[in-house]
Amino acid sequence: MLEYPKSVYELLHVLASRGGDVPLSLIPCHLQKALDICLDDPPLVQRYVCGTINTPPRVKLRPHGRSILALYEENGEKQVAEAESEAEQSAKPNAAGMTVPEAADKLERLRSQGQPWTSYRNLVTQFGCSSATIHKAIHSSPKLTAWAKRPGAVPRAQSINPVVTDSTPQSREPDPTEEAAIREYIENANPDAKAWFINLTVEKQLEFLEDPDKHQRLLGRKP
Repeated sequence: MLEYPKSVYELLHVLASRGGDVPLSLIPCHLQKALDICLDDPPLVQRYVCGTINTPPRVKLRPHGRSILALYEENGEKQVAEAESEAEQSAKPNAAGMTVPEAADKLERLRSQGQPWTSYRNLVTQFGCSSATIHKAIHSSPKLTAWAKRPGAVPRAQSINPVVTDSTPQSREPDPTEEAAIREYIENANPDAKAWFINLTVEKQLEFLEDPDKHQRLLGRKP
């Protein structure tokens, strides 16, 4: 962790870049609080008046201040960059963390507004969540399930790659929304995960899509 606020190091840098001794009037206003900190014990800078009483005060960078600045330039800038990056990431919406109820609420608003069902791929992009979340949200409400099953809403199973349909053990026929979820997982999975997933039964595929984290070692394979 940094010993001082970032503004202190900015002030020290300003002083160092101007020879370590500058008129107070040249210090930016937003660094005045940093100046107060630097005057505390142990002082990093020295404030003094040179010449007549009407001469503007000056600020001088003390040896301890130079040492603090040198340490900051060696290690602190990296720490600040990392801290700012973490803050920026934490400020962004955690798309993958969207809950099923939140997704269901958004889907219900689309349905009630008369918007047509598009596809899992489009909704994943639109909502910024996983296809498994969309799948569970759709099946959390009979109205949403019916909305997603409307004629022409999604392609039938024939559109799945023939190699996939021929090699996938099937014990029952999935409904259109389930087909779409299965298809999208296969299209986006890496080769190992795809080979593993294709060899599951429909029930096991859907069980995995309902909760990928819980079933990440289903049948002894890691997707």
